[in-house]
Amino acid sequence: MESIHQIGFHEATVVEVQRSDSTITLLLEGVRAADVVSAASVQLNGIRSITRDGLRVDDLVFEYEDGEILTLERTPTGIHLIVEWTDFKNHKSVTRSYNVECDSVKIDVRH
Repeated sequence: MESIHQIGFHEATVVEVQRSDSTITLLLEGVRAADVVSAASVQLNGIRSITRDGLRVDDLVFEYEDGEILTLERTPTGIHLIVEWTDFKNHKSVTRSYNVECDSVKIDVRH
């Protein structure tokens, strides 16, 4: 497990969002760690709240089939995440800002 400060999430692709009880796991590709492009998972345990663009939501879900991370930062209470969701077929995209408050954040990079 590496420090979030040693990992570059910009332009990483969101492959999957898994939800199990109070845990959300983001599966990512294209994460930069130690100058190597890798896959990674970001596990958010003990979810207390999720806000999207300042409004409380029940879950973090795909809006379109492609998600690209613009920002992923650790906060004192969880993570701040900005994702651009794109629907290439219909030429639509939307950029969303998420704040997830949780008990712990675990990042696993697979080299």
